[in-house]
Amino acid sequence: MSDGRPYATPVIVGHDRYLLLGRTIVPDPTLFGTAFVPITFDTFRYWKARSLEHLQRLNDRVMEIHRLQQEFGYCAIPDDDDDDPSPPYRPALLQRSKELGMIRTT
Repeated sequence: MSDGRPYATPVIVGHDRYLLLGRTIVPDPTLFGTAFVPITFDTFRYWKARSLEHLQRLNDRVMEIHRLQQEFGYCAIPDDDDDDPSPPYRPALLQRSKELGMIRTT
C-alpha cells in the first residue's frame, strides 16, 4: 500500500498476465479492468470486468461498499461468484450485512 490507498501492479511474464493487488494475485486480468475492495491491509476481493459497462457497475458497487463502511463501520463484501451486480447496490449490501449480523439499521 502506498499512502493508505490500494495499488495495482500489472505483471507480464511471457504470455502470462497478472495483476498484483497487495498479496492478492489476479490471473489473466481482462482488458476492461478489475474492480477490487480491500479485505485486509494487503489482501483484496476482486471481480474481473467483461465490458466497460460491467466495469462501471462493479466500480459503482465498490463505491457503495466504501460508503457503507464509512457509515456503519462494516459492509459485507459480495462473494466471488456475485460478479454481475445491478443497481441499486445499497439494499442488497445492507441486507447481506444484516444477515451476517454485522450492522443494524432502523
